[in-house]
Amino acid sequence: MSDIIFNLYKFLECPNLKLRCPSWVKTPSPMFVFTVIMIFYFGITSGVIYDIVLETPSIGSRVDAQGHSRPVAFLPNRINGQYIMEGLAASCMFALGSGGFIMLDQLHSRQIMPRFTRMLLTGVALLSALVAFFVCRIFVKIKIPYETAAATDINKAVIGSNEGINRDNFNIMTASRRQCAAYGCQNYTNKCPAQTRFHRFPENRERCEDWARRIFRSDLLGKKNEARWKNAVVCSHHFPDSMYVCPDQRHEPGVRLMPTAYPTLQLYARTKKQQNLTA
Repeated sequence: MSDIIFNLYKFLECPNLKLRCPSWVKTPSPMFVFTVIMIFYFGITSGVIYDIVLETPSIGSRVDAQGHSRPVAFLPNRINGQYIMEGLAASCMFALGSGGFIMLDQLHSRQIMPRFTRMLLTGVALLSALVAFFVCRIFVKIKIPYETAAATDINKAVIGSNEGINRDNFNIMTASRRQCAAYGCQNYTNKCPAQTRFHRFPENRERCEDWARRIFRSDLLGKKNEARWKNAVVCSHHFPDSMYVCPDQRHEPGVRLMPTAYPTLQLYARTKKQQNLTA
């Protein structure tokens, strides 16, 4: 095979060109090359191409429990989306961490240096790398609020986020086998129609009991059943578009309900013997 390839290129010869470099063109200094590379590295890791193509806003906003609009620097629950500010913040951490490792490499390559200076710069380099690592870890937790291993168990359903809900009270490790709390609903978090989202009960007791009455679950009422409704979920089939902060994105992961949202669709009452609801 090598002989065939050699014969194919046997008649090709490299042209003997004599090109002269202009006198004003000089070899750039190592620091200039390093600066250019770091600028390109900062821009690419900040997602500048994504921001230019999609014209993303600098920051976002969300509606709090009181109905007020609050600025948000990070786009939660969206790995493939970002705001400009979060891209810049992440790229700053990337540059800080890489700068720490570059400093460690330079300290190792230079043998002649005062001991105190070497120790000081080593501490600064290690601190830079550690700060970048832990801050980026916080950023990842904001973007992915659940553990990756547990989230992969939820195939088609993604647990939605609701305003005023304490995430710590939701046991994500068993979310893959949770059933919608609405009476008569057969949707499970691991067995449901595509684009189905699940929402946890509000943290407010009065609103939780209102949800329980509307979905005909009297067994969730009362303080003694508080642990049950803290771990209960209701699927998106029971919420109209008007109950979502962004109705056109109700099927997207991490979609949020309005602070005053409550289930109204596809609700089935129990028999009179089972039902213990009053107006």
